Amino acid sequence: MKRLLMCVLSAIWLVQPIEANSEDSILAGTWKLVEFTNYEGGVATHPFGVSPIGYFIYTKAGFLSIQILKNPLPETLNTLSVTFSEQPSYVGYFGRYVVDKDLSYVIHQVEGGTILNYIGTDQKRPIRLDGDRLIIGVQGKWERVLVREE
Repeated sequence: MKRLLMCVLSAIWLVQPIEANSEDSILAGTWKLVEFTNYEGGVATHPFGVSPIGYFIYTKAGFLSIQILKNPLPETLNTLSVTFSEQPSYVGYFGRYVVDKDLSYVIHQVEGGTILNYIGTDQKRPIRLDGDRLIIGVQGKWERVLVREE
């Protein structure tokens, strides 16, 4: 009986969500992408269009999912590409994330996605929070601007 009770308690413990630390929880939620800007020679470029379509989802358990689609949409599926250097129409990746205690950067621990050279790497991203706006990037070099959806 004691062994059965231990098995049941262990099973209950295993299915409980793992809560991220308080720094990670600050990003938890769904963020809508409103701007994806790179700067080349001081000139702003928008590789996914001026109004890209996408979401960055951060869970309280420390998981992330990033999906970005070019807007306007490609005319055919034949124009979709999978390497970032080829000006893709769609990119996405998933994994886990952690936020530093000063809330100055997030590390995306990439487990899989369309950017093959990201898989198995940590992608450190500077962040700034401004109310319900999240800015990821380095001002004047590259920026991803998102607004909280939930």
